[in-house]
Amino acid sequence: MVLQPENDDFLAKIEFGFRLAARRLYQQRAEKNETVVICEDGIIKHVPAKQILAEQNTPQMEQYFKEGSAKYLIHR
Repeated sequence: MVLQPENDDFLAKIEFGFRLAARRLYQQRAEKNETVVICEDGIIKHVPAKQILAEQNTPQMEQYFKEGSAKYLIHR
């Protein structure tokens, strides 16, 4: 598949959806004090979901989700 400029918005929507789904998974797991399984440098690890959220909870990511929600999600 050749990436065309008109595909940029579509790809951004897909990326946003994946990131949002992962964030929601981490939030659900964190509420239950559960771990998530990740692979880091070829090593499988069980990491507390709260730790993942803490590492990803930056002002830049909050702005990304705020802007992305307004741009890509249908609000009813």
